[in-house]
Amino acid sequence: MLASLAFIVWVGFVDSDHNYFRQVRLKKDLQEMVRLKNFLEAQVEKNKTLANKLETDIDFVEKYAREEYGMKLDNEVVYEVIPN
Repeated sequence: MLASLAFIVWVGFVDSDHNYFRQVRLKKDLQEMVRLKNFLEAQVEKNKTLANKLETDIDFVEKYAREEYGMKLDNEVVYEVIPN
């Protein structure tokens, strides 16, 4: 009886590849990776939408260039308003 209990404890908590603590850590890592995968999939969809707009809508290209890169036409003066 004692030997069986010792074996179960050894396999369940001490054995290098199948111990309880490693399984808990692997489950936590898996959950984090699933969250990261979902986030990255959302980013890919967002970037696909942006790329499609940039390829098809010239007005959006101009707006995007002005907002993201501070580009302006030669005859324009841009004033940047900084909130307090």
